Amino acid sequence: MATRKRAGAPFEIVLGSKLDVVALGKWLRDLRETVGTTQFALAEKLESPYQNLSRLETGRGKREPMLSTMSRYLRALDWELVLTARPRKAKGGAGEGGE
Repeated sequence: MATRKRAGAPFEIVLGSKLDVVALGKWLRDLRETVGTTQFALAEKLESPYQNLSRLETGRGKREPMLSTMSRYLRALDWELVLTARPRKAKGGAGEGGE
């Protein structure tokens, strides 16, 4: 999970088999705060009610956020959403890629 980082440093979150919307929301909030903007200012930039951002950042939305929503949120912070796939680590700790 991402914590406070300097602006410009990559933020990373690894999604499990079920999306943890609370962890994702915290990750988005941490990034927004690192950029140095408020929910209200970001909502104005997105032309969206700040309550929508609050639900997104707390994981209390009615459904999981869509990639397009996350991308729009990040672009408004002058960040971009980059998807990367990689092999899962073996359960026994044998290393990456199951070896």
